[in-house]
Amino acid sequence: MLKMRFFINLLIIFLVISAIAVSTSAALAKESCVEVSGEASNALKDPGSSKMEATLRARMAAVDQVAGVDISSKTKVLNSELLDDIIVKKAKGVVTGFTLIDEKQNGDSYIIKAKICVEDSLLTDFITEVSRNSSVVVIVEFDNKNRLAPANDIVMEMIKTTIGNKLLDKEFNVFEEVTSSERSAKSDEKGYSEELVRRYMREYLANVIVLITVTGDTVVKQGDDIGYGLTSPFNTVKLWLNYRVFSNNNLTGKLQVGRSGSETAKETSPSEKDAFITGLEKLSRRISNKIVTIVSDTAKKSESRLKVKISGISPDQTLAIKSVIQSYPWVISVEEAAMDTFIVVYNERPVYLANSMANAGGFKINSFDGSSITADYIK
Repeated sequence: MLKMRFFINLLIIFLVISAIAVSTSAALAKESCVEVSGEASNALKDPGSSKMEATLRARMAAVDQVAGVDISSKTKVLNSELLDDIIVKKAKGVVTGFTLIDEKQNGDSYIIKAKICVEDSLLTDFITEVSRNSSVVVIVEFDNKNRLAPANDIVMEMIKTTIGNKLLDKEFNVFEEVTSSERSAKSDEKGYSEELVRRYMREYLANVIVLITVTGDTVVKQGDDIGYGLTSPFNTVKLWLNYRVFSNNNLTGKLQVGRSGSETAKETSPSEKDAFITGLEKLSRRISNKIVTIVSDTAKKSESRLKVKISGISPDQTLAIKSVIQSYPWVISVEEAAMDTFIVVYNERPVYLANSMANAGGFKINSFDGSSITADYIK
């Protein structure tokens, strides 16, 4: 009887503590609703994709505005799947409300305006998840007519260990994808699918895409006559690997090929597939250093240097203004050129920096072009 009473009392204490914890958590939770804009390129005249990208940018703008300077200055990279995984599942709804106010196409841009509510208490975990230096997508595409290509998970692991890890060491955020050339309509003139590359750029908001196309063929089959009355005890497979590194021109929105190259290899094995896998791994290792160098150079070239002149600030406010600008998404660095002038290194379209400054408050944008922004500081 005493034991039963003890457990009942223990249960009551537990329920009281739980109720207090829940009520405390509810009291601490705070939702902030802000009006923000999101803008995306519509150069391909694809309003659906552009609206999706603009919406993602608006959501990130809302998170930026609510979190303020606590957001890492490194690049924010999101795609629709990552947005769902982090915002809805991991962060349990850091963006808790979305109301579309307006949407319009303006030349090659698609712009939305929305009221977005953000849960303050969940921002820290969310920011940790999405802060990155930059995003690189490595796509391996097979011309697999002879059915020599291994399973996708084998290729993914191979690319991760040979190329992906080296890119991660350089602080890139890396996504690997494997596809088949049979599913992507190649341009006869270009030798690659521009639609495929642009699709991955849109989905990952990536600045750099590495497209690796692989073709393999059995040049000597087991049992083939190799002369002098002898037959081959092994299969010999030849592989052709082509790679291209793409970036998006931040000013024009056009896709451009930074660098390209090709490698070949021959491998011999009792199994054609084993020969293909060994050859692919060797080729991946052979090109890994080249790819990392090219990606780093391409990412560097995609950076813009913008002169930002802000009127109405005093010398003692310069450092604080610099910190605010540094906190915006896609800002690499901020240098003081004069008391009221900053040089901002930015690896996205310059219009997004002007948009961030206008949406975050504290600044009134007076003029903007591809290389400079002038603004008033609003006290």
